[in-house]
Amino acid sequence: MPNRQPSSISHALRSLSASLVALGRTRLELFGIELAEQKDNAVRIGVLAAVGLLCLAMAAAVLTAFVAVIFWETEYRLHAVGLLGLGWLLAGVFCLLAVSRNLRRARHPFSLTLAELERDLDVLNSPLADPNAGFASRSAAPGSAAAGAYNPHDPRNPS
Repeated sequence: MPNRQPSSISHALRSLSASLVALGRTRLELFGIELAEQKDNAVRIGVLAAVGLLCLAMAAAVLTAFVAVIFWETEYRLHAVGLLGLGWLLAGVFCLLAVSRNLRRARHPFSLTLAELERDLDVLNSPLADPNAGFASRSAAPGSAAAGAYNPHDPRNPS
């Protein structure tokens, strides 16, 4: 297929503008999808956490009252209430440590959008970028055979 040159600079600028708008639109759509997923996830987690905390608080109050009533007529009633308090304290600290660990491990909420933007930057900044290359060779992984004959680690070995 012959390489077709734009007939004028204005045609080339229009084509470039259309490509940039399409690229921006795609990235904004991806961002919107990820934002909606994060919102739904946050609402679901918030409701479940609130209901779960309410149920646990009610169970803890009933259990504490039950044990206190059982030991009320004995000489160990203060020990029983003190051990229950210590147990709830330890359970609360354990839960807060688990939440802290999960927050540190959480991935960035828009990692897919950022990854796409990074790939766009890599393609635009790459001296090897060939605007006439087919879609399969542009979308292939850098180390794959479909990516082309150049291997940056070993230029003598294309694969």
